[in-house]
Amino acid sequence: VLSFYNRAKEDSRFLEALKMLESKMVDGQIVVERNVPKLAKFSFCKKGEPSALATIRFHEILKNLDR
Repeated sequence: VLSFYNRAKEDSRFLEALKMLESKMVDGQIVVERNVPKLAKFSFCKKGEPSALATIRFHEILKNLDR
């Protein structure tokens, strides 16, 4: 959500958090670190597994940032 706001696009804290997330990617994909027990049964939310949906969302964020 923050990536839609111009102010966040320039906020060093937001950009640092995004960079941290990017550094944790494995083979270009977001890997689930923790999960919500109620969501654990869904394929997109398995702990330790890559999440295609999270990776797609990450790329949408980068697009919002014009990267």
